Amino acid sequence: MPARSRIVVSTPEEGAHRHQAGLLLHEAVSKLPEPLRLVFLLREVEDMDIQEIARDLHLHPITVKTRLFRARRRLRAALEESVQGGLSHLFPFEGERCKAMADRVIEALRHN
Repeated sequence: MPARSRIVVSTPEEGAHRHQAGLLLHEAVSKLPEPLRLVFLLREVEDMDIQEIARDLHLHPITVKTRLFRARRRLRAALEESVQGGLSHLFPFEGERCKAMADRVIEALRHN
């Protein structure tokens, strides 16, 4: 198991923003319907590819892509409703894995 990266907070404000953003994201993800939430978490948190998810869930890859698209669209709408301004400043992670995941999620939310 890889070592976890430590998140460094430069200012109390950044820490508060990061904490609040985490709460908003957690709440938005928890409100997704289970089929969408499961696909989203497997892709974005577990970093599984579409084919792996399809195989493990016994779904067609197109179904996985559709569910992922719908999950991202719902999350973007929920976060836009909750957050004013851009999302990228809320996720200044230090660890490479965390940064890569945050970048993928934010980019996906912007384009879906």
